[in-house]
Amino acid sequence: MVNGTLTMNGGSFDGNKGRIGGALYANNVTLNFENALFKNNTALGYDGSGGGIYMIGTTPLTLKNSQIINNKSQTNGGGIFPDGASCTINVSGKILVSGNQGNYDDSAEGASNNIYLPVRGGSLVKVTVAGTLEGSDMSITDANVKYNGAAPGDFTKNYGTYNLGIDPNNYFKSDLSEYGITLNTSTNEVRYIAK
Repeated sequence: MVNGTLTMNGGSFDGNKGRIGGALYANNVTLNFENALFKNNTALGYDGSGGGIYMIGTTPLTLKNSQIINNKSQTNGGGIFPDGASCTINVSGKILVSGNQGNYDDSAEGASNNIYLPVRGGSLVKVTVAGTLEGSDMSITDANVKYNGAAPGDFTKNYGTYNLGIDPNNYFKSDLSEYGITLNTSTNEVRYIAK
């Protein structure tokens, strides 16, 4: 989809295949999903990325009480790939982004499985927390750490505003086995920590 707005309350994207964005390709689209399900979708081809959702341009994605599960991509972002500096991911409620598989034909890779956060415009694309996250399970790949060897930095915005005092390990996991999740107590945001 190019340009416009897509809003959905309920419903699912199940078993779709595409070259970029197994279920949904969004370029300059405002995306609003509540109680939505993305599952069993596949991004195919040498540049197949974003098994569930691929985003480019100015594309804000808002997820509330939604699931992105069991999708896969040939390259990065088995679940979600926000591939632009003006892409945003806003989450609230119970969000499940897990069980997805990136680089599915390369068992040695596989560390960009769920939400793949790239560096665009010189900064890491982040997850904006827009409410409480009780019951959520989101796995993250910080591409700045994985591919650039950078020290871990915050990958959320506004976590402490809505979830202050709650261990972020309740809601976030790392797709990189050598890193865990911790709270940056200086900013009340979430980041990787080396194991």
